[in-house]
Amino acid sequence: MTIISEDALKLLKEKNYFKEGESTWEDIASRVAKAIASPEEKQEKKEEIENQLYDSISSLEFIFSTPVLLNADVNKPGQLSSCFICQTRDTIEDICALDAEFAKIFQKNGGAGTDLSVLRPSKTNVGSSKGYAGGVIAFMEKYDATADTMTRHNPSRKGALKINLQCWHPQIIEFCKCKEDLTKLTRMNISVSLTDEFMQAVENDKDWDLVFPDYEKCKDAYDREWNGDIESWKEKQYPIKIYQTIRARDLLKLIADQSYKSGDPGINYQTTMDEGNANKHLNTQVFTNP
Repeated sequence: MTIISEDALKLLKEKNYFKEGESTWEDIASRVAKAIASPEEKQEKKEEIENQLYDSISSLEFIFSTPVLLNADVNKPGQLSSCFICQTRDTIEDICALDAEFAKIFQKNGGAGTDLSVLRPSKTNVGSSKGYAGGVIAFMEKYDATADTMTRHNPSRKGALKINLQCWHPQIIEFCKCKEDLTKLTRMNISVSLTDEFMQAVENDKDWDLVFPDYEKCKDAYDREWNGDIESWKEKQYPIKIYQTIRARDLLKLIADQSYKSGDPGINYQTTMDEGNANKHLNTQVFTNP
């Protein structure tokens, strides 16, 4: 006999959690347990894991995330991960490729996170097109629209994004304020990545520079190497441009005020995250998903 309510069963049905022939929570638990245990080569081990998982799921002791509950199926296996970390470069091709990557993730009931500090500030020159950069917020709006479009008619799970921006980026103030209008960017959360250097500036009431590579002075290096890691850029002694100097405490207060108003932005302690990175051979910086 099921231990979940009729209302919960109705909700599971409305959100398409049930496969053909399923009507109870135990049916879902059985399907998921079989799928997760299926890679085991030894039958005895397979049955052991399947039984353990079934008992845990059916009793609500443990529940997998939505993609597993929806897509775990021995006969028709699907995507089981909830969240993905994606990256881009500062070219229109890469920016649009990221949009396509997001679309595919949302289509499979996943969510995605990315850091957009690699993008040059809005209204700056783009030499290759003789135009001006859209900037971080403009492309956030594009990605938010993709999350909405791809999952608008999906009853199971809506598209979810988490966008990070580093505390040194010239658009950081605009970024912190971008969710004041609660009707916009509704498919994403945002976070500011704070470094130890920034927090020390706050403690000592120091000024804080908002900077970006001065790509006009190093276009070849910028196109070849810029990946959003400002510290690595500085270590190579490539030129940077100071766009604005503010009080570090003013930025931290802005983050707090905006978070109080809307719940965003959150914060990432970037230095702590990077220092705990167990895969520095793959990437020197760590970013987070929704």
